[in-house]
Amino acid sequence: MRNALLLALSGVIVAGCGKSEDTAGADVCATPGTICTIAGMAGVATRGDENVDPLQTGLYLVQDMTVGPNGSIYMMDWNNHRIRELHADTGLVNTVVGVGELGDGPEGPALDALLNHPTQCSFDDAGNLWFAAWHNSRIDKVDLTTGMLSYEAGTGGRAFSGDGGDPMLADLDLPSAVVHDGDRYFFSDQANQVIRMVENGVITTIAGVAKTPGYVDGAGATAQFNGSVSQSAPPTSRIDFFDGKIYVADSGNHAIRVIDTATWEVSTLAGTGVAGDAIGAADQAQFYSPSDVEVAEDGTVYVADTLNSCVKRIKDGQVDVVAGVCGEYGYEGDGVAATSAIFDQPYGVETANGILYIADTYNHVVRAVTL
Repeated sequence: MRNALLLALSGVIVAGCGKSEDTAGADVCATPGTICTIAGMAGVATRGDENVDPLQTGLYLVQDMTVGPNGSIYMMDWNNHRIRELHADTGLVNTVVGVGELGDGPEGPALDALLNHPTQCSFDDAGNLWFAAWHNSRIDKVDLTTGMLSYEAGTGGRAFSGDGGDPMLADLDLPSAVVHDGDRYFFSDQANQVIRMVENGVITTIAGVAKTPGYVDGAGATAQFNGSVSQSAPPTSRIDFFDGKIYVADSGNHAIRVIDTATWEVSTLAGTGVAGDAIGAADQAQFYSPSDVEVAEDGTVYVADTLNSCVKRIKDGQVDVVAGVCGEYGYEGDGVAATSAIFDQPYGVETANGILYIADTYNHVVRAVTL
């Protein structure tokens, strides 16, 4: 990965933003198709203070963000080892999980927890915040009404074990994303090269071959994925769930894959398996280490095409670019068309209320586009 300590960038335009009533507390561009920065200070990697204006708060390699049921935006402040909230009521940023120091737990008050690079978060139907505690090799949950954190899966050891048993006794290896389907949940066990499920208190592998990277479509254990491995691996291979299907950013295969939860059949939605930046027909389009995938309410798929430094869209069998100039790195474009903006390795995407949120990771900011 590139050096995280980027120099502060000059000449940044922060203009054309207006207030969104749908997601209170966040400034988004008033004109559809234009882009704004809504949190963080471009090019400044630092640990921000509490209860401050979002454009004056520090983030450090922000990986992803999720809009909660309360309208707040929860940001994965990855290299600060915490989760931060852009509050829907106050419009200010505060920490909800983590003390900002590297470690492992313990269970209990979420603000007392030590974390090791939390990577992605999502909400269950009860409004609990779940997150992939990536280098902790755990899946954690926070009850935001009590502020208490609990472990839900993983021993903390980096290995592969546990299928058919208690998820707390299972070994995981760099879980990078967790999503819910009612009472069951799925997660990407990145370095184990599999997608796993916890249902009725039992953990199983639903697709992929443990510790065996490859690129094969097929049912369940006949399929293969290719996630990043090693201590220095980037957090990739994230997933989303929509309408009975799990969407996978198959980073090492430069493709977007889909798992049908009725059959566990894995198919390729877009990508050729070869890194590139081509757009057009989905089976001919290319990605370059896509890290995250998000399915909007209308079924449109958005992809953080990380090493192309842009965001792509898959719709009606076609792939196009919705934000960024693929192949260019930097920080430009606030207040202008999103397709003219410049990013630096975006790792996360999220949609809510007609807004596309982008974790512009190496710029240490969150940006937004009104769709």
